[in-house]
Amino acid sequence: MLAIGMAGLAGCTSSLPGMNDDGTGSDEVESWLVEPTLADLFDDDRLTEQYEAVDDIELRDREFEYTDAEAVFDNEEELVVYWPLEDETGVRDRTGVPAIDLDWQLDQRVTWEFSAENERAGGAERTGTASTDLQISVLTGSFDPDEIETTLENWADDRFEEQTEDEDGDEDEDGFSSEGDRNGYELYEAGEYGFAVGTDHVVEIQTDPVVETMAALEAVLNGHERGTDRWTDDEGVQDLLDQAGVGHLSEAELHEARNRENLVAGRVEQRFGVETADADELLEHRVEQRFGVATTDTDELLEQHVQDQYGVDDPDELSERERDRLRETIEREFASLEEEVDRSLESIEESIDVEEWEDGLEGSIRSLEIDGETTELTTAFLYESESAADVDSLHEYVGSNRDVSDRWGTLNDYEVDASGRVLVVSGTIRTRSLLF
Repeated sequence: MLAIGMAGLAGCTSSLPGMNDDGTGSDEVESWLVEPTLADLFDDDRLTEQYEAVDDIELRDREFEYTDAEAVFDNEEELVVYWPLEDETGVRDRTGVPAIDLDWQLDQRVTWEFSAENERAGGAERTGTASTDLQISVLTGSFDPDEIETTLENWADDRFEEQTEDEDGDEDEDGFSSEGDRNGYELYEAGEYGFAVGTDHVVEIQTDPVVETMAALEAVLNGHERGTDRWTDDEGVQDLLDQAGVGHLSEAELHEARNRENLVAGRVEQRFGVETADADELLEHRVEQRFGVATTDTDELLEQHVQDQYGVDDPDELSERERDRLRETIEREFASLEEEVDRSLESIEESIDVEEWEDGLEGSIRSLEIDGETTELTTAFLYESESAADVDSLHEYVGSNRDVSDRWGTLNDYEVDASGRVLVVSGTIRTRSLLF
């Protein structure tokens, strides 16, 4: 499961999720939870340098951390100083924004997976799975854009000081550059980093090399300003946020449904580079890795092997003795791959431990509202279907895990309620338990 951090909106005291004293809710926070279309962000030159072709792009994981600075300062004694605002080598370190200038901070990551095709030695093509992500940080408060620009320029000088000029003698592209302005933001780029700096908000993104930095920054700003390409376009995600709000500190994650088949497929991908829980599909993949062709037909394998090793298209061009020897070798290696696949799948399946309460889980949000020595905890869980949202199994799990070192440490007077395919755990914990 992906992990996510903690956060919230200043002064949340109402019983409504994420509601502030001044009547504002979590809408502004949600407006920054964006998920651009990856195909629109690719840097075509760098993409073609790395891959022959890319397709089947899927949004895989999303996570965010959110921190209300005022709530942290107001409860510093119970939190034991300001640990939720720690930012070593983070966005505030790069921009020079002190925590005292913050209203709140949001950090998020969006991850995509896609099918990537590369050319193997000998001209054969190989398709595998690749991934990329976009990291987004939003600072909200009162800022001096000129001071931030100076700090960013100094940071970039240090960060890229070892970069050299390119072959044409031009300035290296990783250097700091101003990219104009947009709707009250000054835009900057430095390598894989992009920045939008205003008096009320500072936005930072970090990209992978195959993603065009400024295109990604523009997409984030578009999502915020126009209400497009947001997490909340998914009704289930909106339900999740509606049930828990953002509190003073919150964390959230969204991922593929946690069930045995998906978890097995994920482990197979980690080990073999292909996502599948099917033995035949895995065997074809292993055969392709070994022989360069995805098939379980020994005649096709023999033909491919002859082409690779002897440069001829027809095995009949070889002597019968040589063909028989090659066929025996291929059948022996094929049988060995079959045994390997069977052993690996059996081992992976035995290692998968899906508890009843998390079967079908697609995501969660954990929201905390701090009130001195105690904190109101609300955790909402999103399941792939209403039938998968089992109140009894979650209630049993929470009740048996109210241990100080667990996520439910010191939980008291709690309830577990159902709302469609969302289950909600709410109760009170001791604020000091957040340190564990």
